[in-house]
Amino acid sequence: MNRILAALFCCAAIGATSAMAYDESLVPKACWFGIAVGKAYVCAPLEHRAHDRADFEEMFDSILEIDGQELAFVFAVGIGYGAASDQAGLDCAKLTKQVDAVKAELGLGRVK
Repeated sequence: MNRILAALFCCAAIGATSAMAYDESLVPKACWFGIAVGKAYVCAPLEHRAHDRADFEEMFDSILEIDGQELAFVFAVGIGYGAASDQAGLDCAKLTKQVDAVKAELGLGRVK
């Protein structure tokens, strides 16, 4: 039930911000990247999670500064949705590698 509500909230966030975002193509990308980041967080060992949360905050701040509050909000909602995932169904190595590649390409977050 929580997953359904989170998905609906993420979709609502996309719908609500698509009219406000200057480049509508970035809205679903921010959502899906946020979901991937949240899922990568689920994959992280417990001792790394404080570092990862600081990394998310830094990514959020960068998105907020560069692209505005609408995209930052959608990104944050995506993280919450992804973090509600069950680790058993995730390919953690592949997911972490993909998130790190996007972070490096966009210049977001901290480099490991």
